[in-house]
Amino acid sequence: MNSLQMIRKAIFTVFTIFIALVFVTVFAIGQDKYPSKPITWAVGFSPGGINDTASRAFARSVEKILKQPIVVVNKPGAGSAIQLQFIKNSPSDGYTLGTFSPGGLVNTHLRETPYEFFRDFTHLAQFGNYLFGIAVHPDSPWKTLKEFVDYAKQNPGKLKYGSFSPGAPGTLVGESFAFYNGFKWQLIPYDGDTLAGTALVGKHVDACVTTYPGWAPFVKAGRLRLLSVFYDNRWKEFPDVPTAKELGYKYGGGYGVLGVLGPKNLPADVKETLLAAFREAFKDPEFFTVMERNACPV
Repeated sequence: MNSLQMIRKAIFTVFTIFIALVFVTVFAIGQDKYPSKPITWAVGFSPGGINDTASRAFARSVEKILKQPIVVVNKPGAGSAIQLQFIKNSPSDGYTLGTFSPGGLVNTHLRETPYEFFRDFTHLAQFGNYLFGIAVHPDSPWKTLKEFVDYAKQNPGKLKYGSFSPGAPGTLVGESFAFYNGFKWQLIPYDGDTLAGTALVGKHVDACVTTYPGWAPFVKAGRLRLLSVFYDNRWKEFPDVPTAKELGYKYGGGYGVLGVLGPKNLPADVKETLLAAFREAFKDPEFFTVMERNACPV
């Protein structure tokens, strides 16, 4: 081998090593440890409701651990179907997550949905429950749940109540309450608890069956009257308000579930990182404070 061939071989070897190093570097850059950028967290209901409030509280706790911002976006409509379709169509890289509630599952049994609840998502964790109550306007003639139910029986279909879209937990509680106790009323659906509560304040409906944020601020301000809560025990914040159960009224359900999901086929390392962060987030006292304040057992 002459000197020219040796030089050419050396140049080729150096060039090959250079290309290999560039490839390895680029690949390594593309494989930054998750998470390396902000995460989007989609909520299927309007701002201010229990899904939104609880999701933001949990997201704040999780982002402290992941050291990346978690941006909560509201995508209300169609009983959370719009939100779930958004998550389904997002890349399976862990940078799009969202809150699920039972309405997203029930929807699949009531109508055609752009997703299959168990097939199209990676279900990660449950982070809380939420409870319901029934409220009326203070100008209404009903001071007790019995007076309300008696009127509803005597006037079938006349009363209107505000809650979520058909199939959502609040609606299931409202409809089962009417079914088990022998009366009929009309559902007026809203995209969030606070919207239903506001509608009741404006006398657009006769009652609302929602979670705590839908009526509690108005009850405290004297703008709504809480007749009862759909839970086994009285709520400590309203100790004088009886439960429907202790009054002898039957109903189905009584609480909803809050959980986290992402697009299907999330990578194993991403799932492991998220689950570890969720476990740590459950130890955050700020998260528990928000959940307790909004009657959300964890």
